This record gives sequence, C-alpha cells and structure tokens, in this order.
Amino acid sequence: MSSTEYRADTRDMKFILHEVLKIEDDLLKREQYKDFEIADINMIIDEAAKFAETILAPTNKEGDKTGCTFDGNPVAMAELTQ
Repeated sequence: MSSTEYRADTRDMKFILHEVLKIEDDLLKREQYKDFEIADINMIIDEAAKFAETILAPTNKEGDKTGCTFDGNPVAMAELTQ
C-alpha cells in the first residue's frame, strides 16, 4: 500500500458502533431495525469501505488537481471516470 492509498479503518468503525455506542443494545432493538443483526451491520461497513477504497479514493488525485468551479450556477466538478 502506498502512502497515498486510502484504506478505510473498518476495525475502528466496528469498535465505535459495537463497543462504544452499543448499537445492538438500542438501535437494533427499534422497530425499523429489528430485522438487522450485527453481521448485517458489519457487512454494510465492509461493503462501504470497499466502495470508498476502489471507487471514490482513486478520484482524489484528479479531483485535487482540477478542483471545483463556481460561476453562479451549480458547482462544476472535475469529470472523473474509472
């Protein structure tokens, strides 16, 4: 891994959600989340990390180089493709 390569800290995210916030003791007991289990939450974190690392992170360099412009219309961003 290069020093500029992004890696999501999923271990830290899971620690915060499960050990600090204890979402299984509150959030997962609420009606709208009752069908979720800890494994589901961990899978969502892992997949979001994969998306951030493989899709979003590679656009950082070009986005930093090109930047954004604003001329009174919507903000224009660099055209990035993968």
